[in-house]
Amino acid sequence: MTEISDLPNGEMEVMEIVWQKMEVSVRDVFTELNKKRKLAYKTVGTLLGRLRERGYVEAEERNFAYVFRPLVSRDQVVRRKVDDLVNIVLGGDLTPLALYMAEHGDELTSEQIDALEAVVKAAKEKGER
Repeated sequence: MTEISDLPNGEMEVMEIVWQKMEVSVRDVFTELNKKRKLAYKTVGTLLGRLRERGYVEAEERNFAYVFRPLVSRDQVVRRKVDDLVNIVLGGDLTPLALYMAEHGDELTSEQIDALEAVVKAAKEKGER
């Protein structure tokens, strides 16, 4: 199992494309990224190479080009980023995160609000035992 570590922003952008398409070439990622910002083709290849070395993607050679597939789910990476935020930045205190979500509640969908309410309800029930 790959050790999930924090991904720098550039690698995270690449992974978002890999997760979305599930199978990509350097050209595919280059094309998608360049819709938002300009990056050299070689830079995209380097980012994918780093992700491969770190175990986030696997590569298979097809028709003289590599095709990359994710080995780590988006949920795993997001969970690690949130864990780091809570444990490192917030010192383990969830209060600032909860306050942030409450202050930005108008940006949440009804499904997200329902999910949060279910988490709070389960936490209350667990605490009452």
